[in-house]
Amino acid sequence: MRFYGAGLVAFVADAPLYSQLHDSALGSFFGESQGLETALKYYPHVFLDSGAFSAKSKGVKIDIKEYASFLQRFASRLEVYANLDSIDSVEETIRNQMYLESQGLHPLPVFHYGEDMKYLDELVKSYDYIALGGMVGQNANRWLEIIFNKYPTHKFHGFGMVDFRLVVKFPFFSVDSTTWFCAQKFGNILFPDGTSNHYDELNERQINIIKERGFSLQMMKDKYQCRNAFNLLVVKSVVENVIEKKVKKNEYNNIMNEII
Repeated sequence: MRFYGAGLVAFVADAPLYSQLHDSALGSFFGESQGLETALKYYPHVFLDSGAFSAKSKGVKIDIKEYASFLQRFASRLEVYANLDSIDSVEETIRNQMYLESQGLHPLPVFHYGEDMKYLDELVKSYDYIALGGMVGQNANRWLEIIFNKYPTHKFHGFGMVDFRLVVKFPFFSVDSTTWFCAQKFGNILFPDGTSNHYDELNERQINIIKERGFSLQMMKDKYQCRNAFNLLVVKSVVENVIEKKVKKNEYNNIMNEII
């Protein structure tokens, strides 16, 4: 499984630091396109999303022709790039997929939580790697069970995976998450057992974990880069180490404790 650090592309000035900790980044055409050139210099594995969800939340509609033109400039240097999906219309998502392919591009198709499964049934006939989106804020456990049981040999990418119980339970080919930097914006530090605390409220055990990993409490308080770096390493260890051990859901907490 590959974990793409969503948001890494946005931290242009910090790329020399974060790229030493993790080699895979996910960026968005909407809002982060200016940082893509820099990201490609530092991260060998870059996944580009259209950013349709963020654009919609701000009342912006991404132009498919502009997205196609941008992809044509960078496609050969990107490991993966996703279709321009529509949150409201699966038909528009399909039209965008067909348009991008007509322009000589090969975007990763996207299927959303809540859409009719007949559309996924059609996608699997033509694509062996498909992105699953729209799971943020949803109870997607049963939905994912249906998909992975029905298509056990297909590769799936999980967009916006903030519930790592799902990452542990299902054999995703790849996932992305913003959890690592969203936490630090509020001064929170993540820990592999699934807990998080503000740097002013850490207990002795958590402080010792921080020190064992080469950080100090003062560093966490003073520099967001240190909080980002620590959180990135934690999320990376959860995704990569846990999945490699193919743990079962009821083994989750035990394995988390082993990692630290």
